[in-house]
Amino acid sequence: MLDVAILGISGIGKVHAKIFQSLGANVVAILSSTKNNANLAAKQLLNEYGLAAKPYWNLNDLLEMRLDAVSICTPPLLHYSHILASFEN
Repeated sequence: MLDVAILGISGIGKVHAKIFQSLGANVVAILSSTKNNANLAAKQLLNEYGLAAKPYWNLNDLLEMRLDAVSICTPPLLHYSHILASFEN
């Protein structure tokens, strides 16, 4: 089973989480811009889809996990830096 992190969990990020779950992947972590937003999104994913993903608001902390894939759903301006950070870890 693949361990996946979703960067940017509002909007399309929730859709990605649901799709990864339906394909049998394990969504283990989510990233949001603030602690409050990350915790709120984690609760919503648990209630709506039964996903128990760990919430993060710091990308470097999230990338310390062992991951098989990262789904980048952040605003387009952040994509390049998030791609580079993901490859470096």
